[in-house]
Amino acid sequence: MKKLIVLLVVGFVATTAMIAIAANGPENIKMSAKIGDVDFAHAQHQSKISDCTECHHKGTETPKCTGCHGVKDGIPKAKKAFHKQCKDCHKKSGGPTKCKECHVK
Repeated sequence: MKKLIVLLVVGFVATTAMIAIAANGPENIKMSAKIGDVDFAHAQHQSKISDCTECHHKGTETPKCTGCHGVKDGIPKAKKAFHKQCKDCHKKSGGPTKCKECHVK
């Protein structure tokens, strides 16, 4: 009986942890680009903002950015949208703003 209780508790804790991770997204995201990949520290950025919609303009349950950006008329290409959003925020917060500070080959 004790083993069953321990297994149930471990299962509950593991499931809760997986749900929390899924709800907050991945810790890191690798974005490919011609001049070099960007290793985006998603969890680190989450700790600096109060609302996910500061970056995810349609909320956290949105399709992949490149599903609309650069595909649909009137919507800027992903490169332009990312650069505007990231660089504007980095200028305010003292983050990197030069190409090779984010893009690594």
